[in-house]
Amino acid sequence: MLYILTPIIAYLIVFVIFPYKTLQITLRAVGKLIFNKKRIGYSIPKSGGALLIANHISHLDFILVTLATKRKVYFVMYDKIYYHKAVHWILRRLNMIPIAPSRTKDQNGLKNNLKKFNEKCQEIINRGDIVVIYPEGTVSRNGHLLEFKRGMEHIATSIDAPIIPMHVYGATGSPFTFSIEKNTFFKFKIKNLKKKIIINVGKPLPNSTSAFQARQKVLELAAESAFYAHSNKYENFTNTIFKQKNNATLFYNNTNSVKAKELKISTIEFSAQLKRQLNNSSTVIISISDELLLIKVLLALS
Repeated sequence: MLYILTPIIAYLIVFVIFPYKTLQITLRAVGKLIFNKKRIGYSIPKSGGALLIANHISHLDFILVTLATKRKVYFVMYDKIYYHKAVHWILRRLNMIPIAPSRTKDQNGLKNNLKKFNEKCQEIINRGDIVVIYPEGTVSRNGHLLEFKRGMEHIATSIDAPIIPMHVYGATGSPFTFSIEKNTFFKFKIKNLKKKIIINVGKPLPNSTSAFQARQKVLELAAESAFYAHSNKYENFTNTIFKQKNNATLFYNNTNSVKAKELKISTIEFSAQLKRQLNNSSTVIISISDELLLIKVLLALS
């Protein structure tokens, strides 16, 4: 029993002395067990204040932000949770910022006290720290990016710092994400762990960026992540094809079969032709007439 209690007591002592750092290390360890993450895009600045905005795909998004940067960050959470007696003493030490939902009273009885909340966020950012908000205002139930609330604009207009957009791709199906069909959490299963997650951080935006413009940028990051995820699949597909023996039959249709050597040669020729066309034009439209041409296009692009 002592062997079990000793590390727990030691952890709690360290947590009381260094609450945020202890939690940060813990979350990073938990995140690496749950997710198989890949960081792409820009690096979050090592110093200076910023308003970090991200899509809200799960109730574990705060772990993904922790995996994206080693810096201390401040998260926003509903005041009813923040002021709950059982957890308030912990949350107060973990850089949480309470917010009262619209048309409700906060803990001090002030209705829709957003001015105080905005000023708190601005103070933290202007002194050189990062505040993280999810402009959708709720976890997406359908896997798509929801409308961005304009509350982010009220914070951004009075900060001397940039807005950093971030998008998390591929988290659907991991713990605490919603099933689109049932509108309920995915059940916790071992096979849902270690999902391949792409964290894409965009170029810092000016603080004059509107909620609509910010959402468009996050959508661009989503598209980049999707392309990155699928381009890796195409690359694996290409390597598999080009490693085949020349006399191996790789494709059948109603009229003929295609040997590996034929497909390799035609792919190289098609790739060269496509490259020449792209050098002369910024856009090339390819009409896919059959499955074989589709395979050639995927091979050539990769």
